[in-house]
Amino acid sequence: MTKLNVPFYASTNNKHLECLEVFVHTFNHYIPEQELRILGYDEPSYDLPDNCKFISMGEQGDVSEWSTDLRKYFLNSNDDYFIYGTEDVFFYETPKIDYINYLLERMRDNFVGRIQLTDGEEEHDGTLEINTCYDVKLIENIIGNPWGDFKLFELIASEYVINTQYSLWNKEYFLKYMIDGMTPWQFEIEGSKRASHDSKYDVWMLDGSIPIRKKEGYGAGGWEHVDYWVDVLSDELRERVLR
Repeated sequence: MTKLNVPFYASTNNKHLECLEVFVHTFNHYIPEQELRILGYDEPSYDLPDNCKFISMGEQGDVSEWSTDLRKYFLNSNDDYFIYGTEDVFFYETPKIDYINYLLERMRDNFVGRIQLTDGEEEHDGTLEINTCYDVKLIENIIGNPWGDFKLFELIASEYVINTQYSLWNKEYFLKYMIDGMTPWQFEIEGSKRASHDSKYDVWMLDGSIPIRKKEGYGAGGWEHVDYWVDVLSDELRERVLR
């Protein structure tokens, strides 16, 4: 089985440890051979699988310290490239590892700050080319590969140039916008405004075959899109979710 050539990070907080438990189950159902690095605060009371490494960022403070803690961690990491996202979205298909490794090589050969690995169409109706939430420019139409045909786009403008969807990140680009004292929502909204004027780094998106298929699984204190992911959970965890 092909392994990722880049570390995979998910961040969490003390209020979302049950959500993290579901994320870990879906992650391990589809790619149990991959290491998952979890950035959080208090360790969960349940046991994590051997491939999951919990990294405490210290004592949890106000939500405005979210970016401060992540920035501090990645400033001191040796990862020039990594996958990062939050724990409130759950896989419902096996991620395409070879595909992600291919995109990583393309990223290293170009000035690309972020490649979104999830589906922009799924979040907003319509293909990327006609979607009003994204102004994109076609880079290449890639066909005849093992993981499916896809179109590679440069994201020209959007309210979500920066977001917490699972993406390949260039560390320098990530730290440029993960500045101290921001909530996740400020990171996305204010970061996107700043990133829209970035003349050094591009942001890429994909249409067609998508590396990571996921659904938003938890929001406003409740479970969402349960039918997509609940069947891969353990019996005990499935019962808790459906209660």
